[in-house]
Amino acid sequence: MAESGFKSYVDIAEKEHKRNEKLTEAYKKVYKQPQQELEGHLLPGEIAIAHSKKVIKYSAHDDPSKGISGTLVCTNFRVTFITTEKPKYDLVEINNSLLAPQDILLNNVEHVYVEYRNKRKKLTPGSKVKDGIERLELHCKDFRIVAFNFKLTIKGEEKTIIKAILHHAYPANVTLLFAFDFQHNQDVNAIISTPLYRNHRDWMESLKRCNNDQSWRVSSINENFTVSPTMGAYMVVPKSLTDNDLSNIVHQYMNDRIPQWCWSFVNGCSIVRSSELRSESEVGGQMEVKFHAAIQSTGSESRNIRVIDLSKQCPNPIQIQQSFIKLRNLCMPASESEYWESDGHWFSLVHNSKWLHHVNTMLSVANDVCMWMN
Repeated sequence: MAESGFKSYVDIAEKEHKRNEKLTEAYKKVYKQPQQELEGHLLPGEIAIAHSKKVIKYSAHDDPSKGISGTLVCTNFRVTFITTEKPKYDLVEINNSLLAPQDILLNNVEHVYVEYRNKRKKLTPGSKVKDGIERLELHCKDFRIVAFNFKLTIKGEEKTIIKAILHHAYPANVTLLFAFDFQHNQDVNAIISTPLYRNHRDWMESLKRCNNDQSWRVSSINENFTVSPTMGAYMVVPKSLTDNDLSNIVHQYMNDRIPQWCWSFVNGCSIVRSSELRSESEVGGQMEVKFHAAIQSTGSESRNIRVIDLSKQCPNPIQIQQSFIKLRNLCMPASESEYWESDGHWFSLVHNSKWLHHVNTMLSVANDVCMWMN
């Protein structure tokens, strides 16, 4: 009798189905978002955008074997590293109500470097992120350099998280920053005790604390920022000057920044700051004399006003910024070879950055001011 040609595929299909279920479960387990680890750590409105598991975090110029393993997560607010291990290296930790020790604020990221097998590259917003990245290095504005190794990471996860960091660390508009999505519905001054000097009361309390409320007053002439768009809503000026006087004087100064009281010593001597007079002003000199006379009347008549032109004695903001960038580059070398190249004459390079010179100059001027006030 001939054998039957019928063949049952029920058992084969059932085995295939169970196999697919196991693969799907394993896939979900590997690629799922680390929600359990993030629970309780995210701020209201903070969203986990990308993550990479089995990442090793370590000191930038150290051996990855001395690092700690964990999950690297990029949110719309920060880059956070989730781990149960304790660091094996000495790294400055920052811990407050918003950031944990392993967190890096997105707007604290200055530069992003990646390393392939035989190549190191600096990434900028819009850069193409290629496969094969083994290492990520974040250079922060607070002089931290943090490195992450992806050799054990699932392929593709490193690209996703690096793209997320590049996109969210360099927003095209300041209004896209995380904080702008959450605005207080109530007055900030009502929920915090720290004076922000955005109201009349804070300035008056400061005057009373310095025992100077009898000779100075708080003017609300700029409450709507119509008189001077670059100054605060409230100005502390001599009582002898009326708001009408201020309206006539304000446009004689650069950027409409008239002399403004800052602080007073116990002997009645006060610090007043302003921008310089406009060079094209015809009545600026007369207005300045009037303002100086008003300031003179607030303190001891025996003490003359001393004017310090900071533009001549101190470096300007551009010089300070250039010097700071040079110092930061020396403290945060882009590569290990760059570090060793500068190591032999590092102190000379710091000196040539003029940062110490600028700091010394400004401290000297500040010391002179203190001596004159005493």
